[in-house]
Amino acid sequence: MVTDGPIFPAQGGDADVPTNGGVSTLSNSSGADESALQHLDVDYSDDHDSAITDMSTPQTSTMSVASSIYNYVEENGRTYHRYKEGKYMMPNDEAEMDRLDLQHQLWSITLFNELYLSPVKNPHNVLDIGTGTGIWAIELANKHPSARVVGSDLSPIQPDYVPPNCHFEVDDAEDEWNYSQKFDLIHGRALVTCFKDPRTVIEAAFKSLVPGGYLEFQDLVLPMRAIDDTLDGKALQNWQEITINTAAKLGTSWKHSGNYVKFFEEAGFVDVVENHFQWPMNTWAKGERMKTIGRYWQEDMLKGLESLSMAVLTRGGGMTKEAVLELTAEVRKNIVDKSIHAYLPVVVVYGRRPDDSPSNFGLPEGIRNESNIPAQTLRSAYRRALLQNHPDKSQLSSQPTLSLFSIDQISEAFSILSDAGSRAKYDKELKLQNNGANAAEGKGRQEFRTGVETVDLDDLEFDEAQEEWYRSCRCGDGRGFLIREADLEEAADDGELSVGCKGCSLWLKVLFGVIEEDVKAADAT
Repeated sequence: MVTDGPIFPAQGGDADVPTNGGVSTLSNSSGADESALQHLDVDYSDDHDSAITDMSTPQTSTMSVASSIYNYVEENGRTYHRYKEGKYMMPNDEAEMDRLDLQHQLWSITLFNELYLSPVKNPHNVLDIGTGTGIWAIELANKHPSARVVGSDLSPIQPDYVPPNCHFEVDDAEDEWNYSQKFDLIHGRALVTCFKDPRTVIEAAFKSLVPGGYLEFQDLVLPMRAIDDTLDGKALQNWQEITINTAAKLGTSWKHSGNYVKFFEEAGFVDVVENHFQWPMNTWAKGERMKTIGRYWQEDMLKGLESLSMAVLTRGGGMTKEAVLELTAEVRKNIVDKSIHAYLPVVVVYGRRPDDSPSNFGLPEGIRNESNIPAQTLRSAYRRALLQNHPDKSQLSSQPTLSLFSIDQISEAFSILSDAGSRAKYDKELKLQNNGANAAEGKGRQEFRTGVETVDLDDLEFDEAQEEWYRSCRCGDGRGFLIREADLEEAADDGELSVGCKGCSLWLKVLFGVIEEDVKAADAT
């Protein structure tokens, strides 16, 4: 199900950024659709930027990660990883580490201080691929002291002192995975420039998750774009085109993140959810939240411009170091220019590995080994196997239906259940069908379904202190659905508002009425 948000309004409109922070939640979508993004609007009154504050990284303690000495590759004044030399184009020096920690703060603001959006309450084993400085893994380990957290990267640039439940490994995520344990949660952030084929990593992650475990990618959707034509012909636009095309020639596409949903589903993940956010390039956008995000993204870009450019353009573009610095100097002017209304789409995609089912689908040994089976016997055996072993059928109702299936239906059901890809597709269709009476009555398993329930605004709780309406979700989030007055004002003409749960793929349609000001005045008299 894909729900499109409003298209960006024409320049000069008077609508502020939504109070929900400019996020739209999409489930089972096929990519980062620009039309689904919430609107950004230009703030023409903003002449002064306040400094970025509170960018300090969290303090870590207790145990030291096992240390090894690696002689980093020095090139054009930057250092790069030695292990699998040349594979990753970004540096690993002090300046780059500072930028990565800065970007972590940007992600924290974007995700409302959540480390991940997957509905994993208390993870036991967690893997962070492409961990960088390890800041995400360290924070998760501190937040969940009973969890075992592993971070992997090509560069051993993580701190010496980390929580006792966290350790780091030098590894290439595109190689064969050999972890001794299965994971509840596998996380990867800002991987868009890392892999030649992310499907290899996604498929490996699927195999390394426990049944019911989640994979989550938080990533940038390149290139940056603008809400109008102010980016056209600028040095920034030219730099993006040159750098992205050159990286592709070197064997790494930087445009895979728009296909994560497709890749997840092809690997066998179910309940795949895609969340969209936007990072304005500087403080041109209205709204304090968007201005804060814009300040961080501007600083991130200024610090990362050379990191993104130097190795790519000198190794694959035939440019000298001086030519790269000259190009990026012009781009820097664009980055701080508030007359250019550029922004970067950002996505968070997560999906669940489905629960394992018993082998042979519960068929008796004699039937499994016989080729000439009476049709009625085959029908009964397949019917029992489907009802007993398919997770949706067995858990949604304690008393299986007595309806009979035809031979073709049973044969088709068996072929579907025996193939991971076709089963994932069937699971989604079945969940949609079962999102009616059984789910409404609160029976059995009801978590993480795609569907829309219609309610009245009066059915929601109202928080006077926060001035917002809320309702709990079946995924367990007590405030999964949140509505503010600004959201209602925006949808006033329609009298209904669709809102997605921030913890899963469920949607809620809320009906409400609007009392006009002149009607209120008449009633008062």
